Amino acid sequence: MYLFDIINIFVFLTGLINIVYGLIIYSRNRNNITNFWFFLLATSVFLWVMSMFFYRGSSVNVILWSRLLYFTAATIPLSFLYFTYSFPEEKIKFKFWQKYLLPIPFFFVIFLSLYPNLLIEGASTMANKENIIFFNHTIYYFYSAYITGYFIWGYINLILKHFKISGERRFQLNYIIIGTVPSSIIASITNLLLPSLGIFEFNWVGQFMVVLMMSSIFYAMLKYHLFNIKVVATELLVSVVWIVILLDLLTADTLKNIIFEGSLLIITIFFGILIIRSVIKEVQTREKIQALALELKSANDKLKEMDQIKSDFVTIASHQLRTPLTAIKGYASLMLEGSYGKVPEKMKDPLSKLFRSSERMVVMVGDFLNVSRIERGKIDYEFTKFDVLKIVKELFEEFKLSMEKEGRSDPKLYFDTEVKGEVFVNGDEGKIKQVLSNLIDNAIKYTPVHPNGPSGFVKIIFTLPKDKNVALVTI
Repeated sequence: MYLFDIINIFVFLTGLINIVYGLIIYSRNRNNITNFWFFLLATSVFLWVMSMFFYRGSSVNVILWSRLLYFTAATIPLSFLYFTYSFPEEKIKFKFWQKYLLPIPFFFVIFLSLYPNLLIEGASTMANKENIIFFNHTIYYFYSAYITGYFIWGYINLILKHFKISGERRFQLNYIIIGTVPSSIIASITNLLLPSLGIFEFNWVGQFMVVLMMSSIFYAMLKYHLFNIKVVATELLVSVVWIVILLDLLTADTLKNIIFEGSLLIITIFFGILIIRSVIKEVQTREKIQALALELKSANDKLKEMDQIKSDFVTIASHQLRTPLTAIKGYASLMLEGSYGKVPEKMKDPLSKLFRSSERMVVMVGDFLNVSRIERGKIDYEFTKFDVLKIVKELFEEFKLSMEKEGRSDPKLYFDTEVKGEVFVNGDEGKIKQVLSNLIDNAIKYTPVHPNGPSGFVKIIFTLPKDKNVALVTI
């Protein structure tokens, strides 16, 4: 005879939920030591819950199920203790005493639990009541001390870690401690204290409470992105569907229903696995894209940093170069003007070249400095009202004089305008002059000169178009 009441249905469901928790966590990363011990803890809880399921449901071999019930219960505190030592590390090396001495009380307890007439002396079934177990009370006290002591030991580990770590890990520990302590206390009362007093009406409550303990640990491990929520949610949903169909199969009362529910379970398992795999593949693809995006962002930030360093270098170098160049240009000009005495004819040409080269270098340095400022968005403008025609005339005269000093007659340089008087515009006089100077200089530099034929020319034309409110400079 088998009892399949509402309590046993819920006991069975809690067992399946616990093993699903363990499989989900362990499947995410099998090399993670915390995941491994959580899986062992979930497996221990699952076996304990299923032992209660068969203990309550079976009217035969009750004493066997009683011994298995207390044997599987003894595996839970040891698994929990090792979990508290490993959490939240991915890898950990246990000390000698943790490896070899810590399990000794456990092996002693399982011997007492399974060996006949030691912890459990007998058991009997009661009509419409919970089964009764007869204990050797002296050994039972030792068994209870082992269960309680190892759980307290585990909670001490968690509390000590709570003060050592910070950030997300501390929040995880908060969830574990808050969720597991009440569950452990209630389960200890209903499954340890009351049975020692001969009260077995609530010995199934611990199985309900332990699922809350496992749920809190499971949630804590999910809460702060240790695992992908989308994958876990899919696995949980598919698992619930499997459990519901399995329960229908177990409660089927006809061959037709058994065949139907069994076929439905096989189909849902097949398609459920496909769905889970597709979701995992989608999530992995998305995570790869996110990782590439982060790498690209990091590379972009690095490029920006290098560009900033380059701009800073150009700015510093430009400032440092302008001082000696200005000095060279100034002294060359003074020497050409005769400020230091009459300059020999053969020295005039080298000094002129020195002056022009330093002048070009000053302009180039200024250009570099302006480019650096433009890239950083820090270029300054000084808007004033000035005579643009005067600027163009001055540039023409400067370049003409410069070419004459160099002894150059090619290319021919012309200036043409019918405009008389002043032409005032609003702008940055220095930068307008620099732009026009660069254009004229490039025109002179790149105009072909033919020694044995007609040479090219550079013409500067200044006009004021009648139909437009502009001053037009054509080079």
